[in-house]
Amino acid sequence: MTVRMLRMARWFLNADARQHLSRAGICLALAALLQCAVTLAISVLASGQTVRRTRDWYLYQPDSTNGIEVAECRGFGIHCLSMTLFLETDDQRVAGTDRWLSRPVFVDPIRTPEEPPPASPEAVLPRWSRIAHINSARSRQVYIEGPEPHPDWAFEVGVGWPIVSAAYVHLSWLSMRTGHGEEVIDGVELEDFTPITVDVFEAPCAIPLRIYWLGAGANTVLYSAFLFALWYAIISVRMTLRDRAGRCIKCGYDLRGNASGVCPECGSR
Repeated sequence: MTVRMLRMARWFLNADARQHLSRAGICLALAALLQCAVTLAISVLASGQTVRRTRDWYLYQPDSTNGIEVAECRGFGIHCLSMTLFLETDDQRVAGTDRWLSRPVFVDPIRTPEEPPPASPEAVLPRWSRIAHINSARSRQVYIEGPEPHPDWAFEVGVGWPIVSAAYVHLSWLSMRTGHGEEVIDGVELEDFTPITVDVFEAPCAIPLRIYWLGAGANTVLYSAFLFALWYAIISVRMTLRDRAGRCIKCGYDLRGNASGVCPECGSR
């Protein structure tokens, strides 16, 4: 057994480095495709899924009644932020959110009195969330400049396994002038699918189009490492079976009766 393992290890070390690199490149390409397929599959299979609430926060300003209640919910491959905006009129909504962009926002989580609140949403909310980066130009475009009227409820849905790799936003509003409305941003809504249940609310299923590159890259590397290990595990099993059958572990040539220990077909030992 030890001799067999040493022979396989020697073959692996003596193999052309370009061969290992080419296999690693193939695994990386397949992993990128697998990452896209997993994200798409989770987006479709999320139809009708109920995600459970795990944590709650309240984002507010000490000198204002404006605030956002954030509920973090999780399911398999789904990470959802359910947000309720506590603003009374459209004018106050615009003014209040504009002030958020120019002043610090404090977070009041469900915590013990001894725990000081974090200084900003970025300290507690996930990196892929737009509300965590409320000062960015794209977040301003989503939550302030459009749609009209401004949203009363928002769902940010992150998709990916084991790390969120893509996300989309669902906005909903109720206005005295225009009535109820909703819009999916950064995603393609799957209209014929059952919505995702988030507590008493529902968020539509959608294919996310906004890529969270850090999560997508981490998932791709993880999948690539798994595929690379699987590939060499299959090679190792094949080499073991050939060795037990008295064949060359590299090319499979029959070595029974060969006393030299060198394969006449490929020259390996």
